[in-house]
Amino acid sequence: MRRKAWIVGSIVVVVAVAVVISIIQAQSKNDEQISKFIGYSSDGEWKGEYSKQETYWDGILTPLKKSKKKVGEILFEEGTELEKYSGGEPEEDSNYHFSSLGDAPPKKAKLTVTVKWTDETGSHEQSIHLKKQK
Repeated sequence: MRRKAWIVGSIVVVVAVAVVISIIQAQSKNDEQISKFIGYSSDGEWKGEYSKQETYWDGILTPLKKSKKKVGEILFEEGTELEKYSGGEPEEDSNYHFSSLGDAPPKKAKLTVTVKWTDETGSHEQSIHLKKQK
């Protein structure tokens, strides 16, 4: 009787361990699939993206409306960390790059890009909250 209970108990433990391992592997697979964070400014002027390249992460700020803009500063917040980038002129692709060669964000990262710019109507500032995309 004791031997039968021991065998049943061992089987239950093995099955429980296998289930836990499967859940952990499935979760880590889901985390690996996150390859970009995207967001749009509330005024429809900007798109922010922080995406995985081959071996690093890169931030791109894209103007969505055609107008003469002069970007003064781009702020990239990852949780409590803040990185500042000077704006200036866009790259050849009409985008502004920030956080080039960056690291993967933590699992529950809150990413925000703030852009400060001027145009013919004055000075402006918009914050873009980036959300996980698969």
